[in-house]
Amino acid sequence: MWFLIQNVYGATSVTLYAIVTYLIIRERRHFAKSFLVLFVVFAIVNIHSYIAFYMSLRLPIFTPPTSPIAPLFEHFPVPSILPWFTFLCYYLPFCQNTTILLFIFNRFRAIAFPFAKETTVEIPLSLVAIFLLPLPLCYDMLLKETRYEFRQSFNGYVLVSKTAYERERLLYLVVFQCTVAVVGLAINAAGVVLLLRRSPSQNRRKETRLFFVSCICFIFQSVNALAMLCIYVLAWDSRAIVVTIFALPICNDLNSLSLPYYFVLINSRIKKAFLQLPLCRRLSPQRTLEDSSKPAAL
Repeated sequence: MWFLIQNVYGATSVTLYAIVTYLIIRERRHFAKSFLVLFVVFAIVNIHSYIAFYMSLRLPIFTPPTSPIAPLFEHFPVPSILPWFTFLCYYLPFCQNTTILLFIFNRFRAIAFPFAKETTVEIPLSLVAIFLLPLPLCYDMLLKETRYEFRQSFNGYVLVSKTAYERERLLYLVVFQCTVAVVGLAINAAGVVLLLRRSPSQNRRKETRLFFVSCICFIFQSVNALAMLCIYVLAWDSRAIVVTIFALPICNDLNSLSLPYYFVLINSRIKKAFLQLPLCRRLSPQRTLEDSSKPAAL
């Protein structure tokens, strides 16, 4: 039942992510270009992260040897793609955390310097930092033998890569995630100070909502970093690691798939566009929508 709930949540979240991303692109004239690019990149990275974790951890670990799909993991039909799953499980968290840090900084800048102009190199440098900088840490995983192995402690399968320095590689990821969490905490704390010291104005509500979005991203990123830290600290033969391994997909879901939910709730323009979709209009035909020319909350 728990596995079914996770699947329903995942499918719903991916669908909502696609819809919200489409709406943001459609309403792009109301958003800063850097924010738009970061959101689209974050959506792509998060959806791929969900798929990679699903195939490398979530689905196999919930598959007992008596399951009808157990032969899939005993003799995977396309073994050449298995190294990609392992690679993405290490590579995409680096991309996620870099994007979250840039997103937090972007929102802080919108609060601290609302009239600052974007530079022409900002977006290219952000894309390089997100996609290229993590490659040297994990590209070699694509060249290693990878297969599913049954683990009695989980009563399920685990994707195992015959890569060297696996624990050290995990340490790099944990240190990076914890660093992002600390830096994100400092930036958000600075945002709190600015909001408290600034006198009330017409932009106060907008700034608070921008800050709220970055705070939620930071909280879920920190939870995911804590889960990865527990995996590194706990021994692989420890009983506690079993609980952590089962909790990791939940933490990854919160980090990867939660943004579209609270973005729809917080951003009035996207919320309005979402409610104007044909399905939403059929579900609530009596809802009176506001004039679309009204300025957005974000």
